[in-house]
Amino acid sequence: MTTSEILELISVLLVLLATIPYVWAIVRMRTRPPRSTWIVWTVLSVLIIAAGDWSWQMLSILLVDVAILGFAFWYGEGAVWTKTDIASLVLAGFSISLWQMSGSAAWGLTFMLIAACVSSIPTFKVVRQYPKKEWWLPWAGMMLSSILKLVSLTDWTYTAAAQPIVYVAIPLIVIYLIFR
Repeated sequence: MTTSEILELISVLLVLLATIPYVWAIVRMRTRPPRSTWIVWTVLSVLIIAAGDWSWQMLSILLVDVAILGFAFWYGEGAVWTKTDIASLVLAGFSISLWQMSGSAAWGLTFMLIAACVSSIPTFKVVRQYPKKEWWLPWAGMMLSSILKLVSLTDWTYTAAAQPIVYVAIPLIVIYLIFR
């Protein structure tokens, strides 16, 4: 195995391992993930993979998104959807339309990553308001996983680097909001 492959394998393991404490926190009601965020993140993970960013790390993120989405329906917040929740879903749908109209996987990836950032707003709002409701460790694991994905890149192209960069930024913001 090359160094790049080893780093990507470690990044996959970090994604999966970071999920364990997050699910534990959900089940113990220490955190209540916003359903709208996890719906959009799950859909976007599928679309990002479809847009050409197929990697083991992205596949593990999709697996985690599906698992957390299941827990979010049982334990999460969002029985009444806010304007931000609806805007996130609309933007995700809009990103699909723009991807199809542009015919470019790179543009599709761009639109979907913008939607991922916008769909993070409900989580940011909850964490800003109730920082004790989130545990920093799973977010740090996801961020570290994405950093390793960036380090493992052998071909630095926009389509290869964009997703891990955004997936470093989102957990970094959550961690900042927890500790501010």
